[in-house]
Amino acid sequence: MQAISICVQKSCRRKDILSIDKQAFIDAWNDVDKAFDEVIDFMKSNYGIPVSKLLPYDALLVPFVYYFYKNKKKPEGENARNLKDYFWRCVLNKRFTEGVEGKIAIDCANVIDPILLKRKPENKSLEPVNISCENLKKMDIFL
Repeated sequence: MQAISICVQKSCRRKDILSIDKQAFIDAWNDVDKAFDEVIDFMKSNYGIPVSKLLPYDALLVPFVYYFYKNKKKPEGENARNLKDYFWRCVLNKRFTEGVEGKIAIDCANVIDPILLKRKPENKSLEPVNISCENLKKMDIFL
């Protein structure tokens, strides 16, 4: 539901999901469903994630679905690098542990839309990644 809402309305808060126009929902359904399939294939082949259950956050799929819904082509070159950077920033900074709906909308506007336009995304809303041994231990990610 979040994916359809973000693709149709660029927002996925509960009130936005409930206000999706019925015809807009029906019109977007097949393309959003196809975008999900593309995302899963992309993550399998590019990030080594064999099944979506291994994703740390289901919400992480939504901005990628938005990308494939809008683009319809496999990301290459700079787009692929920017998406990979976004993916790992979200994972390593535990981006989607709270405030998910707002963060998805912000990320689609500030990160995914610029990538779609072949521009450098705004990473102001994303924390820099600190992969020092001390920080990883503190975050308790790999223990």
